[in-house]
Amino acid sequence: MPDKNKQKIADLNQIPAVFVCGKFCALFFIQRERDMGFSLPGMHLFYLAEDNLDPEEYERIIYPDFAWPRICEQYDFDDSRHAGFHIISMYEAPSYRNPHEPRPHGPGEKARLKEMVFAGDVIMLSEMSGPATLFYVNEQGALMCNSPYAFSLKGAEKIIGEYNRSVSRRDYRQTDGKPRPTVRHSRKSTVPEQQAQATRKNLPLGHALTALLRKNGGRSR
Repeated sequence: MPDKNKQKIADLNQIPAVFVCGKFCALFFIQRERDMGFSLPGMHLFYLAEDNLDPEEYERIIYPDFAWPRICEQYDFDDSRHAGFHIISMYEAPSYRNPHEPRPHGPGEKARLKEMVFAGDVIMLSEMSGPATLFYVNEQGALMCNSPYAFSLKGAEKIIGEYNRSVSRRDYRQTDGKPRPTVRHSRKSTVPEQQAQATRKNLPLGHALTALLRKNGGRSR
């Protein structure tokens, strides 16, 4: 493709690239390193020492007690296979599994990952949008942990340290030099309040109906 028909923006920390070819123009977004981890398979597992997780994503980290059963359900481990680019020999389990076919044998790799999960080296992000309940960013831009003892070996402190390192690699001049604080959405439903309002509106009608029934009942005696 001639250079005059191709323009490439290669700044990975912004948004990437525009390719122009003939009469057609397409905008391609080059995903930054933070969008997924490269050390482990899947979209929600991160090895914090190597994967460049965005500071704003730390509030989505879930409890290791919740993460580990999901990992065991969603992934297979294999001690006989080379891990390749990953730090653990594991891969996503098939959507359908032959009940007569045994699962791959990988107790060694599985035990190694479990230790890393509970030590805070490997984390899993919530599959839901918005913050989880384990970590949050306060008004000063610091990462706080609601349950430090959810991890072993000072895992919460380790995660906070990785968060600080991630913050130091980014430009927050437009946000007073710090990440945005966690926005906690109220989980209270508006349905009860709407029902209460409807009840209050219907109270006069209900009182009038009750009085009418009593009056008619008194005449029938």
